[in-house]
Amino acid sequence: MLKKDKPNHKTIDEYIAIAKSDIYVYIVVTILVFIGLLYISSTTNCYIYLLFNMVMLIFTADKIYVYFNLNKIKKYLIQNNLIDKIGTIEYWNEMNYFLTNNYMIISYKNKIYCLKYSDISTIYKETRFNNGEFDSIEKYLHLLLNDGEEIEILIWSSALRTEEFKDISDYLLNKNPNIKVIKKKAKFNILKFLTIK
Repeated sequence: MLKKDKPNHKTIDEYIAIAKSDIYVYIVVTILVFIGLLYISSTTNCYIYLLFNMVMLIFTADKIYVYFNLNKIKKYLIQNNLIDKIGTIEYWNEMNYFLTNNYMIISYKNKIYCLKYSDISTIYKETRFNNGEFDSIEKYLHLLLNDGEEIEILIWSSALRTEEFKDISDYLLNKNPNIKVIKKKAKFNILKFLTIK
């Protein structure tokens, strides 16, 4: 069972309301942090502190992205007469996908997928070691669908993220024991930075 399984399951409308209020909170906090950093910078004559406000701007942009994602998912479900068929929402990763009793609903590469668990034929995990200016490790779960499409989901990251990531393999296998699990090797992404002399 997933951590968010509890008697008081939220609806998509409730998640949209939470996402909207998150935007307001993050905007207010970003403004307050900016004012505080501006004051510190002006008293010390060192304006480098203002760069720290970029982190808050990134988090605020993520919250806006989440809000639009949720609305896009809801619109898709309404247009396809699925809003009353998805069942109880059991998990929301706070970014782009839901797990419900009957479906996995995900916004992936500008497309909404409403997958029955029987639509997933194979899963495998991939670890990416990104070497560059900022080294990071990320783990993804790949879902291979019966129609040949492939979706990847972040399940772990060493980088700071605003979404909740979780390995949902066991959940998917519980919903569909016929899913094949295959092993894959780790992938190394070596990023080269060019310097102009």
